[in-house]
Amino acid sequence: MIEGFNYLDFRSDTHVANKAMQHIFEKLGFKQVGKVPVDGERLAYQKLKK
Repeated sequence: MIEGFNYLDFRSDTHVANKAMQHIFEKLGFKQVGKVPVDGERLAYQKLKK
């Protein structure tokens, strides 16, 4: 997913109730790193490219 980009840090967020997207992030190697106060509360995910 991120191999074609020259970035080292990828971040995204999803709604707390969106279990499917949370599963996809975790399966792709993203780690939950915090919460974002947007439209209530959203879970923040990050993946660092090695």
